[in-house]
Amino acid sequence: MLRFAFAMIVMFAACRVEAQQDVVSNQDTSWTFNDAKSLPGTSIGAAKLVSSELKSPVYPDFDPSNKVLQLKSPAWIKIADTGEQSQFDFDNGDAVTFESWVRIDSISGNMCLVGKGRTAAAGEKAINQNWAFRLSNNKGQACLNFLFRSRRTEDHAGDWHRWTSTTGFTSGSRWHHVAVSYKFESPESIQGFIDGKAVKGSWDMGGATTQPPVVDNDDVWIGSTMGGVKSNSLDGALDNLTIHRREVPASELTARFRWSPPPVVPPTIPEGKVVVQMFGPIDSITSFPEATDAPINEWHQDELAFVRLPYKYDSWGVRDDWGKTVLVRAWSILNLPAGDYRLLARSRGRARLQIDNKTLLTTAVQSNRSGAHHIVDALPELAVPGMRPHAMNDNELIVNYKSDGKPHRLLYEIIVGGPKYRLEFGETCVAVAQADSMFHIVSDVSQYPLTDEGWMSFRSQHSSFLSALDRKNRQSENNELADYWKRRHTHANSHLLQNSVVPNIDTLIADRVQSINSKSQKKPDHSNTASESAQATFFQQHVQPIFDAHCTRCHGDKEQGGLLIVNRDRLLTGGDSEQPAIVPGKPEESYLYQLVTAHTDDYRMPPKGDGLSAAEVETVRQWITDGAVMPEAIPSNIQQPAIVDDHTFLRRIFIDTVGVPPTLNEANAFLNDKSANRREQLIDRLLKDDRWADNWVGYWQDVLAENPNLLKPTLNNTGPFRYWIHEALTDNKPADRFATELILMRGSTWGGGSAGFAQASQNDTPMAAKAHVIASAFLGVNMKCARCHDAPYHEWKQADLFQLAAMLERKTLKLPTTSTVPAAFFEKQERQSLIEVSLKAGDAIDAHFPFSELASAVDSSLLTSPNDTRERLAAQVTASRRFAEVVANRVWKRLMGAGLVEPVDDWEGNPASDPELLAALADMLIVANYDLKEFCRQIFNSQIYQREATDVPGHRERYFASPYRRRMSAEQIVDSALHSVGQQMQTEQLTMDVEGTLPAENFLNFDFPQRSWEFTTLANERDRPSLALPKAQAIVDVLSAFGWRDSRPEPESVREETPNLIQPGVLANGSLGIWLTRLTDDSSLTRLLMEDRPLEEIVDSLFLTMLTRPPSADERSEFIALLKPGFSNRRIPATEWGTPPEPQRFPYVSWSNHLNTEANVIKVEMQELVRQGPPATRFLSSDWRERAEDAVWSLLNSPEMILVP
Repeated sequence: MLRFAFAMIVMFAACRVEAQQDVVSNQDTSWTFNDAKSLPGTSIGAAKLVSSELKSPVYPDFDPSNKVLQLKSPAWIKIADTGEQSQFDFDNGDAVTFESWVRIDSISGNMCLVGKGRTAAAGEKAINQNWAFRLSNNKGQACLNFLFRSRRTEDHAGDWHRWTSTTGFTSGSRWHHVAVSYKFESPESIQGFIDGKAVKGSWDMGGATTQPPVVDNDDVWIGSTMGGVKSNSLDGALDNLTIHRREVPASELTARFRWSPPPVVPPTIPEGKVVVQMFGPIDSITSFPEATDAPINEWHQDELAFVRLPYKYDSWGVRDDWGKTVLVRAWSILNLPAGDYRLLARSRGRARLQIDNKTLLTTAVQSNRSGAHHIVDALPELAVPGMRPHAMNDNELIVNYKSDGKPHRLLYEIIVGGPKYRLEFGETCVAVAQADSMFHIVSDVSQYPLTDEGWMSFRSQHSSFLSALDRKNRQSENNELADYWKRRHTHANSHLLQNSVVPNIDTLIADRVQSINSKSQKKPDHSNTASESAQATFFQQHVQPIFDAHCTRCHGDKEQGGLLIVNRDRLLTGGDSEQPAIVPGKPEESYLYQLVTAHTDDYRMPPKGDGLSAAEVETVRQWITDGAVMPEAIPSNIQQPAIVDDHTFLRRIFIDTVGVPPTLNEANAFLNDKSANRREQLIDRLLKDDRWADNWVGYWQDVLAENPNLLKPTLNNTGPFRYWIHEALTDNKPADRFATELILMRGSTWGGGSAGFAQASQNDTPMAAKAHVIASAFLGVNMKCARCHDAPYHEWKQADLFQLAAMLERKTLKLPTTSTVPAAFFEKQERQSLIEVSLKAGDAIDAHFPFSELASAVDSSLLTSPNDTRERLAAQVTASRRFAEVVANRVWKRLMGAGLVEPVDDWEGNPASDPELLAALADMLIVANYDLKEFCRQIFNSQIYQREATDVPGHRERYFASPYRRRMSAEQIVDSALHSVGQQMQTEQLTMDVEGTLPAENFLNFDFPQRSWEFTTLANERDRPSLALPKAQAIVDVLSAFGWRDSRPEPESVREETPNLIQPGVLANGSLGIWLTRLTDDSSLTRLLMEDRPLEEIVDSLFLTMLTRPPSADERSEFIALLKPGFSNRRIPATEWGTPPEPQRFPYVSWSNHLNTEANVIKVEMQELVRQGPPATRFLSSDWRERAEDAVWSLLNSPEMILVP
C-alpha cells in the first residue's frame, strides 16, 4: 500500500463505491485495491486482485504484500455516478489531476485507465465523454492521453479534444507511474508525467479549447470504455489510481516515482556454461538501459549463440508475449590459450561485447528498412573462405583480441525486437578464431564452425534444447491448475457417465454382429403375393431413384424434420408434422404427396430447383395408390476379418500415432521382439513419442479454422494458434481443458497463444465466426447458415449464434447490417423462401447459452470467474455429455475410417449408427479424464482396430466389424515420404520479411518447418515472383493435391479425398518427387545402398524401409534384376569422392526489396535450381545410382505410400 498520504479534508462526499481502501473527499478519490475481499463497484470480465512485482524493495513505497487490480482485456469496473455535482463532475474552471501506477501487458489502440461517460459503442453514450485518462498506442509506445468532449452550446456544436504525449513506454512486466493534470477552460495548463519526468505533448482532433466539457451522470469505468471494446481496454494492471480535484504540483508528481532497480551484478557462471538473462520490456532500441529490474527470465546454455528466445507462458501454460523489446545479457568465462585471436560478433539489433567490463565493440542499431523498393545488396564479404555469411540485415563486427591464457568474464548484451519489429534474434552469436582459420561459436563444450553445416547443426541442437526448456516452463505453470481440473473430472465421472461399468468395445461390436447375423439367417417370408412382388420391384426401379435424387440428403442420410424415408414404418408415422407421410392407397391424404405437388411459392419439397417432374410426381402417386410397398432390407451376413499381420499392424500404428512409418531400425526392433505383448508395448512407446502432436495438429487446424497469413491479413485470418495446439497435444492436455483454453482465447495473439483464435480479420462480428467453430467442433452443431439468417435446414436460429457470440464477447451485441439478408432478396423469390429472418439490423442480443437440451447449466463451483460469460460458455460446453460424445466420435472416425455419427460436425437429424457403442466410447473418454492418449490406447489395443480393413459401407450398414479403409492425410503423405527416404524438410524460412523489421500482426514468421502442419498459404498480394518461396512451394503443391487447405476461412472436419489426376503427377514428376528419389550424400537410403551386404538383403531392407513389409517373390525378382547390373562396383572409392559442391548462394530478397527488378531475376533462378533437385551423391556410380533411384521412384509411387494399411 502506498505509504505517502493524500491530502484530505474532513467532510466526505457521498460515494457508492464499496471498497475499504477507497478514500473520497472533495479533493481526491483514490483506489488502492488492497482489499482482497471486494473490488470497487461492479466488475465485468476478468478483473481481479493479485500480487505483483509492484512491491518493495524495488518499488520502496509499496508493502511486500501489495495487491494490484489485474484486467485481462476486455474487463473493467463500473462505478455509478452519485448524481449532480458529484466528485466525478468537472466543468470549466475546475482542475483535475489523474495519476496511477500501471503495467501494460499488451498494447491496443487506446487503453482507458479511468473515464466517465462514453460507456456505449453507439448512440448518445458513445459521444458523452466527460473525461478520460488513457494510454494511446503510438508506434508501439504507450503514450499519455487525455480526452474529453466539449458540450453542445448555442454557438458550438461540440467536438473531441485529445492531448497525447510525444513519448511513452512499451508493454511488459515493468511498472510505470503516469499522471496528467488539467484545468478546464485553460488548455495551456495541460501537463503530463511518466516515471517522475514531465513529458511534452500536443492537442489534436478539435484541438485546444476553452469550451466547457460534457457533464452528465453516466458511469465511471476503470479499465475500459465504449461498451468494453477490446481496442479501448487495458490489458494489464493498475494500482493507486487517484483523481485529484486540484492541479497537483509538478514537484509532487515527480516525487511519486520511486524505483530502486537492482544493480547489474554478474551472476555465478557455472563451469562451461553461458548464463543468459532477459530484462524488459525496455523502451529503447538505440541505447542500453542504465538500470533494469530483476531478470524476467534466466537460463543456462552451452554456446554463445541464439536462434530464438524461450517462450513466455501464462498461468495456464499458454504462450504469452514478452513485450516489444527486451535486453538479453549473455555471461560466460572466456578460456583461451595465450595468443592472438579474432572475436566476431553478430546481431540483428544493437549489441555490445565486453570483457572484464571493458567494451570491445558495439554493433549498429537494427536498420528499419520500411517500404519495398530498397536495393538488392550484394552478399556480405566473408572474413574466412567457406564461412556462412551473416543473415540479411544482421550486423557483424570483428575485433582483435590478445589472450593472456587466463579466464576472463565475457558479457554480450543484445537488444532484441523493437516497437515495430518482431522479437527475433536473426543469427546472433559470438565466435572466435586464430589468424585466418575458421571461426567457431564460443563454447567450452562444443566446436560449431561458423559454416552452413556448423550453424545448421547448432540450430538443430539449440532448438531441441529450447523446446525442452519451454516444456519444463509451461508444464510447471500447468500444475497450478491441477486441483481445478481434478475437481472438474471428478464432477464428470459423477454426473455424466451413462454406464456404471464401461462396456468392452470388442464385446459390444461382436454382440451386434451376432445379432445382425441372426436376423440375416432367418428364412425369408415367401407369403408375399405376386402383386406385392411386382410392387416391390416397381419401388426399387422407379421410386427409389426419385428418393435418392431429391430426398435422401435430408431424410435418408439425415432425419430432417424427424422424417426418415428409408423406412416404411417411419413414413407411416410421419415426422415433426405429426401427419403420416404416406397413407397407402390414398395419395391425396399423404403428406409426402402434398409436399411434392405443392406450388413453387408455397411449401413444396424439394425446396430448391424445379422440383419433381410431372412424370416423377405421377410415379409417386401410383406407388402410394398401389399400397406404398417397400421391400424390407435384410442385412447380409457379416464376417469379422482376421487380425492383421505384424507388418501391417506396425505400419498402421505408426501412422496413426506419430504420422510417419517406422524406420528400418524401428521396424526390425519390433519384428525381432518375440514377447507376447509386443504390440501393447509398442503402443505404449508410441503414445509417449512427441511426434504424436505433429500427427494431430493438422486435424485440429481444419476443425478450428486456424488460418494465419504470411502477410497482411485478409478475410477471416487468425493468429497462429497452431503452436498452442501443438504444445497442448505435446503436453497431452485433456480434451476438456484443450477446448476450454481455446474458448478462453488466452495468451499471445500473434505469438502462438490460443488468443490467436479470437482473430477473424475483416469480419464484422469475429465472435460469431468463433461461435460457429466452437459449436461445430465440440457440440456437433452446424451454424454456418445462421450467420445472416435462421438456418433453413437446421433448428438453429440466428439469435442462437449471436447469443454464443455475446458470451464470447462478454457483452450484449448489436446485429450489424452486414449480417442480415437484404429485403430485396425476398422480393425476388418465386416461392416462399426457406430462409427466415427473425432478427433485424441493430437488434440487441444478450449473452446466453441457447442449447440447454445439449448441455445443462453448470454450477458456479466449476468456474474460476463465475461472472465471466466466456468461461461459463467454456464450462457449459466441456462439462456436457454431448462434448464427450462428439470428441469420442471424432477420434473414432479418424482411427476407424468412419464416424458413428456422420457428419461428425453436424449431428442434427443424424442418429448414431450404433448408439450403444457411442455411449461406451463417451464413457471411456470420461473415465479416462478426457485423456485422448489413454482413450486411443484402448482403441489401439482392441481387436477391432487390429483387424484387416474393409471398404466403407453406407452409414446405416456400418457395424464396425473391422476398420474401414483410409487414405493418409496430406500431411502424413508428405511427412512419410520424406521420412521413408531419410531426408529432412529443408525449405526457406517461411516468412516474407526475413529481416524481422515488420510487426507480427502484418508479417508472420513460421521459421524453418520440420513437419507439414507448419505450412500455410504462400500467396502474396499480386502473386509476385520476388516473394515466391520455391522450396516451400514444392511441398505445398503436394499437400494441396491431397486435400490440404492453404487457407481455412471456415472450419472443416472432412477433407476432399476424391482421387484426381494431379496427385500421381505431382508425386511422380513434381519437384518434391525429384528430391525424394535423388540419392544424395546425406540420404539415409544412400547409406543403406552402400552397405556391404548381398543385393537380396538390400532389396528386402529397401521394402521394409519404405513400405514396412518384405517384397513378394515377384517384386524381389524384379528389383534384383533392375539393380544387379553394376552392383558389385557401385561404390566409388573414397579417394575419388572429391569435395562436395559449394551451394549456390543468392543475394538476399525480402519484403524491403521485393519490388526491385533484380529480386524477380533472383527468385526465377532459385526456382530453376529447385526444379533441378539437389546434387547427386559422390559415393555411388552414376549409372547404378540412376537404377537405384528408379527403384526408389517405383516404391514412392506405390498406392501403399498414401494408404493406411
